Amino acid sequence: MTVKIDSKTGPWPLGLSTKDLVQSKVKDAKVLVVGAGGIGCELLKTLALSGFQNIHVVDLDTIDVSNLNRQFLFRKHHVGQSKSSVAAAAIKKFRPDMNIVAEMSNIMLPEYDVKFFKRFDIVLNGLDNIEARRHVNRMCLCAQVPLVESGTAGYLGQVTVHLGLKTECFDCQPKPTQKSFAVCTIRRTPEKPIHCIVWSKEVAFQGLFGDGDLADIGDHLAYEKDSIDAKEYARKVFKTLFHDNINGLLKEVEQSEEDVWKGRDPPKPLDVEGELKDDIGKGLDPSWSPPIDQHRVLDVHESTQMFVHAIYTILTQRADSVGSLEFDKDDDDVMQFVAASSNLRSFCYGIAPQSFFQAKGMAGNIIHAIATTNAIVSGLIVVQAMKVLAGAQEHISKYRAAYIQQYPSNKKIIAPIQCMPPNKDCPVCSLVPLQLPVNTATVTFGRFINEIVRSEWGFKEFLVDNGADFLFEEGEFLEEDEIEANKKYLDMPLCKLPGGGIVNNSVVTVTDEGSNLKVPVIIIHVEDTPDTSLSMSLQGDLEQAKKAAAREQQKREEQEKRDKEEIHLVDEDDHHDKASLKRKREDIDGQEDEDVVLILDD
Repeated sequence: MTVKIDSKTGPWPLGLSTKDLVQSKVKDAKVLVVGAGGIGCELLKTLALSGFQNIHVVDLDTIDVSNLNRQFLFRKHHVGQSKSSVAAAAIKKFRPDMNIVAEMSNIMLPEYDVKFFKRFDIVLNGLDNIEARRHVNRMCLCAQVPLVESGTAGYLGQVTVHLGLKTECFDCQPKPTQKSFAVCTIRRTPEKPIHCIVWSKEVAFQGLFGDGDLADIGDHLAYEKDSIDAKEYARKVFKTLFHDNINGLLKEVEQSEEDVWKGRDPPKPLDVEGELKDDIGKGLDPSWSPPIDQHRVLDVHESTQMFVHAIYTILTQRADSVGSLEFDKDDDDVMQFVAASSNLRSFCYGIAPQSFFQAKGMAGNIIHAIATTNAIVSGLIVVQAMKVLAGAQEHISKYRAAYIQQYPSNKKIIAPIQCMPPNKDCPVCSLVPLQLPVNTATVTFGRFINEIVRSEWGFKEFLVDNGADFLFEEGEFLEEDEIEANKKYLDMPLCKLPGGGIVNNSVVTVTDEGSNLKVPVIIIHVEDTPDTSLSMSLQGDLEQAKKAAAREQQKREEQEKRDKEEIHLVDEDDHHDKASLKRKREDIDGQEDEDVVLILDD
């Protein structure tokens, strides 16, 4: 994009010759918005009111009643409907001339490949999980499309700009472990054990025994001490949560004709009157006791027994506290309820259950969203997007990462920080992946190894990792049984390999054990694969990977040199404080940037 610069018009918008030119570029821009939740709703509204004309929005979620206090494009009668579709319809009411396409889907599905991202001039993120953020970051890098990332957590917020290899990418700085989760992601479509644990703690427990709202699980579950027997109530709760509500959700989705279960299996209600009927009876026996081993994962039968027993115990021994109980991970009755109910929900959704010990450790806090923070962040996103579209890619100093603070610093709640250059050691943007168009259903893994890894790159001892559960090694260091075990993979089509296979958008990392050269390859599924060597279809620059490997090797050699020098000091003076030296070495090896903060949106 070539832009005429006029120094007389001032520093922003970047010396563009006329205001009309800025408006023209905004109007013509094709924008992808990922997420239509707390940030997404505010962002779509701000884009519409700022003159943007062509918007494509993708979001997987449906609207929950809890969204209505901050996602203002939604109303009560929209509950259960697609967020992206309802948001798009709301925008069209006050911008009927706007071209806005809405999709209820997962941005990580194979159809959203590099070719899809190349259709847009800019991508604006309003996501609530690390995996999706990293995926979009990689797709934007490969497609060479600018990305504006964002997130909020209560009063805190952030907006960052990522311009390919000109500024830091999302993965340039290490991210802390995700510890807070959005409420709207756990009520209908949980994907991980932590989602089920948070649902159990914040929705089920608070609704039944705390000061929470029963609307999310069933108003008819309100407990009245003198009107229902404790055992009968436990049966009623079990049937409602894991049978009736699941069936109700399935019928609601079917009637809405929304493809909620695209890319995943729908939940399955538990068999209350069949195989679990006897377990309910066992759990309601006052003499029942939980398993001693808290590290063992309970099956659906044991989880059922623990669940109903926890309810029975609370109602018979602490009835006066019902309605005011608070979660305490050290309260055995409460924690048994949370652990058992989260596992039962996991069984419904096909998610791996957790042990009591694991559930206790994972139970954490939810940071509730604030509408004002979302609105501020959406405005900052649009400001940075306008700079990108105005042609400021060559003026990196004009961009700012913005951090919203809860308490003012120097009388400001927004702290602007100049965008940093790429981290040369970043595992993502320092190794821009190669691309391999291939039919993953017909091309075998052995052909990939022979024609790419061995013949094209000349690797002899190497490791292949698909980022999931598949790891392939080759070299003289392998035992005979390992060599035999690996042979079975060579004749498999790429898509049939373990760990979900190597499919469209899979990132395969090949590591040469000799030079520690790491080569990431994005697999792009195509129907037709040429009869010629796969190396002829390979796209990208291997030299970048070689340069990165050389830098990594230099770092290792420098570290080894420092280690030898420290060890030599110990040899010279036997009275040297070895404990202090050990701490010093650990400090050098484990240095982290303490200023890096991960903020999730709602």
